Amino acid sequence: MASIGIPSVAAGVTVAAGVTAAAADAVCITIEAAPRHSANSTGSVAHIPPTSGLFWYLASMSASRYPRWLDDSNMTDQEFLAALESCQLPATQFNHAAHVRAGYLYLRQQPFAHALSRLSTSICRFAEAIGKQGLYHETITVAFLALIQERLYRHGDGGGWEGFARSHPDLLRKDALLSLYPQAVLDSAEARARFVLPAVAADRSS
Repeated sequence: MASIGIPSVAAGVTVAAGVTAAAADAVCITIEAAPRHSANSTGSVAHIPPTSGLFWYLASMSASRYPRWLDDSNMTDQEFLAALESCQLPATQFNHAAHVRAGYLYLRQQPFAHALSRLSTSICRFAEAIGKQGLYHETITVAFLALIQERLYRHGDGGGWEGFARSHPDLLRKDALLSLYPQAVLDSAEARARFVLPAVAADRSS
């Protein structure tokens, strides 16, 4: 199911509407209302069948107001960052490639330290909004951002995200850090909580 955020008429409430199509004759809209000030609130849920006039109203409103937000590959860079930072990006779409894309876009706008701060803040806020506070991994975030920075410095920005991604497909693999870190280190609580130097750098500093 794809999910987008639609502001409710009622103050202080956000309605998330998604359309699920399991088959041509089995379509419904699911709406969930939760107070804006509480990211963890379950709120109330209602399923709207296609026989309802409200179904077609919500479907048309979603398509006209948020045509790109159902698929991050169709978003402009500005739309993607806005969806991420406002926690409106569907959780299923914030995969590894989306993490890399966010890092790439932040690095094009700001120096490394500022880009890291924005990326970390965005990931942590998004993780809290979807109820996965343990999602953020400090070592993986810093290390991947450093790799992106190194590619930007050596090879340029590729003319945009799509060009950069095509030129550096290895960065889109989750296992790209295994040449620098043993899996056991990346799986450790220490690496998740704070940045751990790559194995080679750690050996040289010891």
